[in-house]
Amino acid sequence: MRLVRRLVGVSAVMLLAIGVASPVAQAQVEDQFELVEEITDEQFADDGVDYVPNRNAPTVEEQLEDYETAHPEVVVEYHEQVNDSKDNVEELPLPKRDIVAGDMRSDVIELPEGVSKEKADQLEVAEARLNEGARLMATTGCEVMWPTGFSVCGRILDTYRQVGGQLSWLGPPKSNELTNPDGVGKRSEFFGGAIYWHPDTGAYAVTLDGLRQWGTLNWESGPLGYPTSGPMDTNYPLTQRQTFQGGDNYYNPLTGGAVWGDIKQRYEELGGSNHAIGIPITNELPSGTEYFYNNFSNGTISWRNDRQTRFMYLATQRVWDALGRETGRLGFPEADETPEVSGLFHVVNFAERGVIAWNGILGARELYGDVYSLWLQYQNTDTPLGWPIPSLTSLNESLEQEFTRGVVLGSGDALTWIPDDEERSLEDFLPIGSSGSSSSSQEMTLFSQRAQYVDCKNLPDLDEQRKTENNIEKNGGPIKKEYSSRGFPTEFRFVVRKGHYDRYRNEGWGYLKNYCKHNFANHAMAEAVVDKAVIDYGSSPGTSYYKFEKTVYFLDCRTYTFNKNSGCKEMHAPQWVTIIYNPHTFTGANSNRPKGVISAWCNSTPPGGIEHEPEISQCPDHVNLYNKLRI
Repeated sequence: MRLVRRLVGVSAVMLLAIGVASPVAQAQVEDQFELVEEITDEQFADDGVDYVPNRNAPTVEEQLEDYETAHPEVVVEYHEQVNDSKDNVEELPLPKRDIVAGDMRSDVIELPEGVSKEKADQLEVAEARLNEGARLMATTGCEVMWPTGFSVCGRILDTYRQVGGQLSWLGPPKSNELTNPDGVGKRSEFFGGAIYWHPDTGAYAVTLDGLRQWGTLNWESGPLGYPTSGPMDTNYPLTQRQTFQGGDNYYNPLTGGAVWGDIKQRYEELGGSNHAIGIPITNELPSGTEYFYNNFSNGTISWRNDRQTRFMYLATQRVWDALGRETGRLGFPEADETPEVSGLFHVVNFAERGVIAWNGILGARELYGDVYSLWLQYQNTDTPLGWPIPSLTSLNESLEQEFTRGVVLGSGDALTWIPDDEERSLEDFLPIGSSGSSSSSQEMTLFSQRAQYVDCKNLPDLDEQRKTENNIEKNGGPIKKEYSSRGFPTEFRFVVRKGHYDRYRNEGWGYLKNYCKHNFANHAMAEAVVDKAVIDYGSSPGTSYYKFEKTVYFLDCRTYTFNKNSGCKEMHAPQWVTIIYNPHTFTGANSNRPKGVISAWCNSTPPGGIEHEPEISQCPDHVNLYNKLRI
């Protein structure tokens, strides 16, 4: 039976509380529904934004579907695990009293790794001769198990029999019964999982994937405590849920995450994995001292210490991540992501700080500061600015922000709105060659090319590039450093400027050089490296440039960090990231502004060991997929 049931996409958005659109908002989108109806289910789950280089990356659900197709044996095992019954498990053949060549259990049953046929046959004979095949030792309440010879006891034995014993998905035991660190609970470990028992909960089986994810929280000693159920099915491919004393554990071969407390309660109120937000892919994580959050396959739920919770979807989350989440520029959301028009226009409000606006065609964009104030001023008038268009131009500098009804230019309190004669259709902002009425699903992986796409092979000439090379791509918050030697400032802001690049001359700096030469466009990772790495003054003596280097690990417990976690497995090879940075101000057309990131690259050697630029310094694609480095 197929377990997959899609709940992402335009139809999934109907699960949201439907907001009442203003007359102006309704008028803006009346003629856009035909186009939006063409958007596939996959679109909503990966509405990209300008901060994410690879917006065509498969969703978690799609990755699981691919894994399911490639590993049919895992599908069979999955069904056995959630069945929690021995009904479909074959009986173990009766033991032979003497070793008969070709007629032993080991001749028809595959033995686990490390167990010899000789040992298995000897145990089979011993079992047959003990009480005429009765293996249960009444005096101890334990049973010696073929083919490993370890005992399973008490309530754990009852659960083991219920699941199906040695021929079940648990397989034979790997140890005798063990006492847990709390001195009360017990466990037995098997080749396919484990069974945990506690007097307050009973005995329940846990799969290997469940153990891996549970282990990221220190098993029974962590916030989840002991299991209170066996593995249960969800509507996501190969994804199981298991209840524990303190919360619920979600896991599959590729991801995992647990929810507890107020976030668990809110997730359940939304409908759990049946909601468009998807399944947890992280445990509860801190953000500063007042906030905690869980990331899900299609969004995030955030908690504040006054027990308020908020959720938003993946597209808006990516923008929020890039801005520092709860402790960043926008802060904690005033409300959940709310539809102005369900499935087409959504808004996340951040009190007086600003909004993140999303539409189903162009993606998500933040508005704050003076541009946000201007947008509000005109929002419910006869001359609204319309919907923001994702663009490379930083709102922090407010140099240029396009809307569907015009463009805002200027900076600070000197903003100018240049309206269009009439509102442009959202189709006008689609990639060249795509059409709304006949778009394929591939063509409808929509984003503004002027926002994200950089054609490194056809950049303007250097003179043209230099006209805008000081435009800011990313301006982060203050980064404090307790250094004073060599003239390094004690506090500065993280900055990435546009820069320029000429691949024939191998000349350039800033964002364009990082991206076009080194395949490095992850501002969040660069910011984290600069913030956490020790300054290397020796790299450029007598200059104002400084060098930062850190090894970044990519772990399958959904943590990306400078330090390995013992409970997590590596998803990709670690990357040694180098950032050349100038925190000082400079003079010229943009005086009193730091130049910021001069260059950024990954230290690697391509297959075959060809050590020449730019290959040895290019970052793998996965480096650019991580929206925020969690330290």
